Amino acid sequence: MIKEMEKQYPECTNELLDNFDRAYKLWCQKQHDYSDSNIRLGLDLSSTSERSQNNRLAQLGIVIRLNDKISRLINLYKKDMVETSAVSESIEDTSIDIMNYANMLMVLRADKWGK
Repeated sequence: MIKEMEKQYPECTNELLDNFDRAYKLWCQKQHDYSDSNIRLGLDLSSTSERSQNNRLAQLGIVIRLNDKISRLINLYKKDMVETSAVSESIEDTSIDIMNYANMLMVLRADKWGK
């Protein structure tokens, strides 16, 4: 199925793969800069007694960050429709952040964060 899609939609599938690669490289850069503690809110995700509750709080933190990014994306589109001047963060940058936060949420839900 993958090869079929790549053959039928070569430019689209290449662009998707490039976006995933850009998002992953940005995630690696930010992990290097900030470590994993900012996502886990400084909480211990390895302690069995508190792990579930702390993991849920970390997930909520991701959901809040996703909400902020989606709000920013909406504002970028509003500005783009009204103004011709550039804004400090691009739609593309915000979209990659959203991809990464959604992926981090999935990793937290799989209980694999920091492992």
